[in-house]
Amino acid sequence: MYVFSSRDIYKNLPYTKCIELMQQCFEDLGSELIGMSPKHVTRLPDNKSLLGVMTAHRSNGTYAMIKSIGLFSNINHNKNAHQGVITLYDYNKGEILAIFDAGSITALRTGTTSALSTKYLSHPDASTLSLIGAGEQSFHQAFAISQIRNIKTINIFNRTSDNSEKLKNKLMKNGFSIPIKIYPLNKIKEISKELDIISISTSSPTPLLSLSDLPKSCHINSIG
Repeated sequence: MYVFSSRDIYKNLPYTKCIELMQQCFEDLGSELIGMSPKHVTRLPDNKSLLGVMTAHRSNGTYAMIKSIGLFSNINHNKNAHQGVITLYDYNKGEILAIFDAGSITALRTGTTSALSTKYLSHPDASTLSLIGAGEQSFHQAFAISQIRNIKTINIFNRTSDNSEKLKNKLMKNGFSIPIKIYPLNKIKEISKELDIISISTSSPTPLLSLSDLPKSCHINSIG
């Protein structure tokens, strides 16, 4: 049995490869080569944190998996809010083949699914990416979508400028050399007509924009 940490996964699963794999997964799901059951979610006593269990299997092979993961509201900001494991089985042999860190796979899957959506639904010439929220997922949104579109400018909109600066520095440290602009969240309407692609990764229940605020060609990835 193999065990793969988050470091192993990020090292060996680049965004470009993950985008290819996610496209194949969606095609296989549509062809009923992958079976999935509805996820089971338990809300914890703080009324914010969640525990989830998801299962899937291949109908044309011998593989099955269980993902058990927690989403914790009060976790240290230096950690992934998603903590859990994915267990891969060979169901013909009744063996566990591998255990994977679920937080990193969840982060990559979410980012690259947005990239796939952007590939097929955004304008081919879209070059501005606006991130609403400055958490870990916005980092993955930026990297994944930049594999699909020629992003020339990134806008970060967030309630706190400190987190926006941290995200900007992290993007620059990991190779982004394009302009990265920081705005207070309440300034988004002022430049909304200039937005090409928006990725929203915030749990705020308050609407930020209406349809009339956006250009017709704007593409939105809404996560949560």
